[in-house]
Amino acid sequence: MDFNNNSIFSLEEAAIILGVSKCTLRRWDNSKYFVAGRTKGKHRIYLGEQINQMKNKMFSNKRKNKNFM
Repeated sequence: MDFNNNSIFSLEEAAIILGVSKCTLRRWDNSKYFVAGRTKGKHRIYLGEQINQMKNKMFSNKRKNKNFM
């Protein structure tokens, strides 16, 4: 499922969509691997476009790794 580029997701929503923990998203943000936007209150937010790109990246990595098994 692709998300609208203008959609905004919270840390928790993004974690559920991507199938990773909130801690993983925080770690990715801190390491600049998957950088979150911020609200005025400094809460992490993710755009639909970012979610789509990360899903595609995760899916392509799984496909590449599957060929080696």
